[in-house]
Amino acid sequence: MKSSQPTCPHILLVDDGQIILSGLTHALKDAGMHLETTTSPHHAMRLVEERRFDAIVSDQDMPELSGLELLAWVRANHPGVLRYVLAGKRSLLVAGEAMSAGVVQRFFSKPCNAFDLITTIRQALEHRALIENAVELTRRAHMQSHFLQELERLQPGIAERADYARRDDVTWFAESTKELLAAMRDLLDRPLFGVQEVVSEIEPQQQAS
Repeated sequence: MKSSQPTCPHILLVDDGQIILSGLTHALKDAGMHLETTTSPHHAMRLVEERRFDAIVSDQDMPELSGLELLAWVRANHPGVLRYVLAGKRSLLVAGEAMSAGVVQRFFSKPCNAFDLITTIRQALEHRALIENAVELTRRAHMQSHFLQELERLQPGIAERADYARRDDVTWFAESTKELLAAMRDLLDRPLFGVQEVVSEIEPQQQAS
């Protein structure tokens, strides 16, 4: 099972300004994150296609492509990647609208507070890992429950004779995990955390059970 705390997150930083790029690079690396950088949004797209990233942090104002255009592409093609934009004063309004629309999980005004950025990324990844663990636990509980039901169908009474207490435990666990997921959705299904795509994976499993 996955750890509830991700280790060495893989982050892509996109900014055509070398000063900001250098400053954030040092801060994120010092925080124990594996970092890749580029000054080109189009190069960033190629990197995302080729490698796995946990999060992308992009400047908004770039000549090739705006940060929000880049992150909208990431959302459409790699929705599990967390997305953050760095916005200057002139871009704050559009960045806020993009956050409300779910294009990004959060925007940061420039100059970006590196500690705030690092804390946000860590919290988002920890919450996403928690959701993924809950999804995996529920998947296993459904598989166990289905196995017992099939065993009972083939040989009526065998589940009760063999392991009745364990069957009750599995059913209770499945129902309790569903309740846990519902509570977690209420708490975490917000743009800040960006876990909507992960939580939604459980819905087809619940309907199929």
